[in-house]
Amino acid sequence: MSFVDSPIFTLISFGISLIALNLLPYLFGMEDKPYWKVWFPILVTTFFILEFIIVPWTMTNQFFLIFVVAFTFSYVHFCFTTKKRINTALYTVIFITLSILFIVWTTVMFGKYYFDNHLIDLLDYQSQYETILNANDWFPIMDLKLSIMYFDISFKTYFVLPDKISFENPAFVQFSLGIVISGTIISWVIDTIKDFVAPSKSN
Repeated sequence: MSFVDSPIFTLISFGISLIALNLLPYLFGMEDKPYWKVWFPILVTTFFILEFIIVPWTMTNQFFLIFVVAFTFSYVHFCFTTKKRINTALYTVIFITLSILFIVWTTVMFGKYYFDNHLIDLLDYQSQYETILNANDWFPIMDLKLSIMYFDISFKTYFVLPDKISFENPAFVQFSLGIVISGTIISWVIDTIKDFVAPSKSN
């Protein structure tokens, strides 16, 4: 296996691209032009979403929990940095879009991780999995069906206190992730209410 095809190369490439995406929000609104104030934030958010969709789907291996922690940190940093640099209306659209996708897709990825690594009772889902594969649907349709199955596997884990408190335990990481995302959303709600009650001059 060449270095370019190795998981380490994927990890390094992912790290560099994620660092870049975390630095780009500091350029939002750099100039008083529509591109910098509107289209550039939308473009960077789109890149963030595409990377978040593609990378974890292909890497439910030993690096998966690293990806999840890195994306969670980046999600929180991206949201709070963006909030200070673009107007409230655009930020609200970006935040809601990013948050919904982050919650849903992270849940799907944990379900895929549990399934691929046999961390659940496969008897409950094996027949459904084989039915989806044997349907010979176009791959986006097949991936959508698999995503629904993975979401079903993973969703209930948010409400179960993990038996082992360790970052090597994916159930604990997912449980903690739910708390982090909930805190970020609560912070956004509070800031939005404050903005309506006492709007800042910048917005």
